[in-house]
Amino acid sequence: MRRWWGGAAYAVENALYNQAILETTATNAVLLTNLSTIWVAVGAFFIFGEKLSPRFWLGVIVALAGVALVVDIDLRRFALSNTGDLMAIGSSFLYAAYMLITQRTREKVSAYLYLVLTMLSASVVLFFLSIFQGFDLLGLAPRSYLNLFLVALIGQTVGFLSINFAQGHIPATRVAIFLLAQPVVILILGYFLLFEYPSLPQLLGVGIVLAGIYIVNHQEKSVQ
Repeated sequence: MRRWWGGAAYAVENALYNQAILETTATNAVLLTNLSTIWVAVGAFFIFGEKLSPRFWLGVIVALAGVALVVDIDLRRFALSNTGDLMAIGSSFLYAAYMLITQRTREKVSAYLYLVLTMLSASVVLFFLSIFQGFDLLGLAPRSYLNLFLVALIGQTVGFLSINFAQGHIPATRVAIFLLAQPVVILILGYFLLFEYPSLPQLLGVGIVLAGIYIVNHQEKSVQ
């Protein structure tokens, strides 16, 4: 049953995150959703009994600070002031739940089987959520269906297969900190594909994110 709950948690997380982007700013949504790294660590401590050193928490804080710079958020104007922000926070909790469920399930299930099971359960949940909200699933333009197919193929199949594979070898806490590099990858892709030039603070943020990841990873290797 646990393997199916992972897909359900991911489905609701996905729905909340996509709606949050519409209700609040994209930068708020990205930053707040990345709080999942903290919830994964807290959950791993209380549920799995993992011992996390002060250096681990330092790395998390450093990486999150870098993410704030990469997404170009204005901390002077940042406020949890609408439902979109709350949705993004809810999304972060559910993504953390997915990561923690995956860590335990991958002990007994292969990455490929787990991907199939989670995507099946997630598809069922998202289908009924779409029907409940009155979305027209058949009236989209052909290009929209092509974009959705590419998102499913690259972002979901390849992306989540990689995450599932990683969680069969390293703890969810380390996977979560590596995933904070997502905004960095988006920044790089934006430069090469969309010709979006990053600002100096964003480039500084890239270095800070990588430094935070290094702090956590170096600390884990030292412990091993």
